[in-house]
Amino acid sequence: RKRRKTSRAAGGRRLAGSIEVRYQPEVGLRTGAILAVEAWPVWQHRRGGCAEMSDVAAQLMPFPGRTIRLVMRRACGDFGRWRSHGAGLDVTLCLTLSRMQLVADGFVSSVAAVVDDLDLDPKSIRLAISEHVMQRDASDVQRTLAALTGIGVHVAIDDYGCGNVALAQLKSSP
Repeated sequence: RKRRKTSRAAGGRRLAGSIEVRYQPEVGLRTGAILAVEAWPVWQHRRGGCAEMSDVAAQLMPFPGRTIRLVMRRACGDFGRWRSHGAGLDVTLCLTLSRMQLVADGFVSSVAAVVDDLDLDPKSIRLAISEHVMQRDASDVQRTLAALTGIGVHVAIDDYGCGNVALAQLKSSP
């Protein structure tokens, strides 16, 4: 049993050490201005090549909180460095979360700590969840979303219209 725990922990460290964050701009169609950058974690495989995190999510499932904290710290660190050089001052950093990441123990306090440690305006951070996340464990998700908006972070629903979430449910969301 102890050996299995040690093996899982080592696997988590190895995977976390192989995670890179890449960025995709969100561009305003009318102005052509960059409005936001979306952070995309990718896994750099030791045999070469990259895979999107969705492709290795099963391997990271034991570490949802740790993985998103790592990605968030790296993305926010990059974002802070860009801003310190005068780039992206009017841009928002967006990260997409899974349900497991969103409800991981200590997630909200981790977000608050990263934003505080890196001296970022929480309003410059947007955390996105898919519509499907709203449907499962709705009360846990609602509590977490309320706590995130309470620290000033923006929350967005990604892929709205792909599921069965009613507008009334969205209206009651933070």
